[in-house]
Amino acid sequence: MTGKRTLGLLAAAGVLALGGGAASAATPAEQFHGCVGKLTGSLRMIDPTKNQRCLPLETPITWNQTGPPGPAGPAGPAGAAMGTPVVRQGETVRIYPSDTGGTGDVVARCEPGEVATGGGFNGIVATEWVFNMSSPAIAHEGGQRVASEGEQADAWWITARPLGDTWSEMHAYVICVKTTP
Repeated sequence: MTGKRTLGLLAAAGVLALGGGAASAATPAEQFHGCVGKLTGSLRMIDPTKNQRCLPLETPITWNQTGPPGPAGPAGPAGAAMGTPVVRQGETVRIYPSDTGGTGDVVARCEPGEVATGGGFNGIVATEWVFNMSSPAIAHEGGQRVASEGEQADAWWITARPLGDTWSEMHAYVICVKTTP
């Protein structure tokens, strides 16, 4: 009689464990773990991340649930077709210490249909420079202006001053990418 009572208690424990542990049994990968009683066939949910394990009279079982696929979402906007980046050299400016405080202003421009993705400069003679500006720019007939957030720049603009008391040269560079095929 005690054997039947033990089986009944195990079955009841399995039902309680199923009701109490089902909410926490899913792991982040949507996998479920449980133990099936070998004598009763009852299922007990476990959470291996909490060191819960099957008992010797249970068979471990793991499964997941995948629902039917949902409808396809709308297509996203097409991105611009980009080409291979190319470095273009722009202006070269010779700067003398007495000229406007020795500050130089140089620009490198992309070709039509290209956007600027970066830029910089190379200084000759002076080994140290003080930068006032290194910025993406929009080229226009009167010169250039600093590009605003969200605009596609087509040039790179550098304003810098060499340290020292002799002349120096500064070359601007821009990295351009073609946006049309």
